[in-house]
Amino acid sequence: MMAVFFLYLGYMIRQKELLSRIKPVDYVIAAVLLFAVIRGGYCAIFFVTANIRDYLFSMVGALSGFLLIYLVSRSLEKAVILPKIGQYSSTVLCMHLLSMECMSYIFNILLDDALHLSGDTRAWAVILIYTVFAVIAAFCFEWLKEKWENRKSAVLPAERSERDTAVDIAKGILILLMLAGHFNIDPGLRKVIYSFHMAGFVFFSGYFYRNSKSIGQTLKRMCRTFLVPYGAAVLLKFLMLSDQWSPEF
Repeated sequence: MMAVFFLYLGYMIRQKELLSRIKPVDYVIAAVLLFAVIRGGYCAIFFVTANIRDYLFSMVGALSGFLLIYLVSRSLEKAVILPKIGQYSSTVLCMHLLSMECMSYIFNILLDDALHLSGDTRAWAVILIYTVFAVIAAFCFEWLKEKWENRKSAVLPAERSERDTAVDIAKGILILLMLAGHFNIDPGLRKVIYSFHMAGFVFFSGYFYRNSKSIGQTLKRMCRTFLVPYGAAVLLKFLMLSDQWSPEF
């Protein structure tokens, strides 16, 4: 139900074009509300476990949080990489999960034996190296996928929808915050991230929703967006961990 609420909210805001009507005073109100919600401890929405402390303050905090992220994204509209990270956010997440499963040994050798890092420096270096790997791997995968799709549709070009750069940047910021939240970071920072980052993704999924002529087109688009990068990440994981296969596999 939480996801449905944020999906529908994002869809309706896109239909009414409300993001373009936001005034500076609205961002001030959002900042005050987010601070109050976090101070009150109403700042954790877990979609995976369907766990939320309350249904009012936590949702208000989530709305305020990704509204402020949108404010930041509007000031970064000339950025080049962040919009692509947001556009490929699902693939970035898949490649991040792949690196967590398969690249830890290599990254530990780099950080410990080659660079001899420790303490906070190592902690931030871990976040940086995993994030950079996920982003580069996602960009490479999307480049290959685009080449393949262009090859298959040489006569009819692939359908391309008009994108909102500020929203793509907001999604890019959210996915980077999500990746950071998977590591050992300051508890206060984790509390801020978890107050809105997942709700923000669900909201923007509703924001980008497009009515299709058939259920088949919708499922096809969902497969291209979610299942293809996830399936590729799972296949790569099996290949990279092939030395651990058992005869019974």
